[in-house]
Amino acid sequence: ELSERESNCNNVIIHRVPESENIEPTERQAHDFKMLKNILKELGLLNYINAELREDVKFVRRIGEKKENQEARPMKVGFKLYSNKERLMESARLLNEIPNLKHISIANDLTELQRKEETTLWRKAGEQNLVPSEDMLPSGSPQEE
Repeated sequence: ELSERESNCNNVIIHRVPESENIEPTERQAHDFKMLKNILKELGLLNYINAELREDVKFVRRIGEKKENQEARPMKVGFKLYSNKERLMESARLLNEIPNLKHISIANDLTELQRKEETTLWRKAGEQNLVPSEDMLPSGSPQEE
């Protein structure tokens, strides 16, 4: 569990990013890098995260199996530096203010145990009609999705 948390600490999951229909894997990956670069540009982060991305990004890949007529699969992004991941997470709340990115959400890459803990906390908070504070969330949990 701890090694998985450590390996995920620089990763984010980006939901509802349009997926390429190209059958060529290298073309699909190039499309995903382009989409990531566009998100970073719209959030004003290209000054902090290298515009060539591959210097600051370890990988960009889709999660799950590609199926016909399904929504875009979530995009998992691994940053080389934790600070770059944190800049993106801090800016994620701005997505709602950008018309062409309103539908996109960004979350930390959590382990299965972390996701279960977070779900339990949110359920308890809902039962108590509370909004969880930062200290109620498990470490590494997203502030927003």
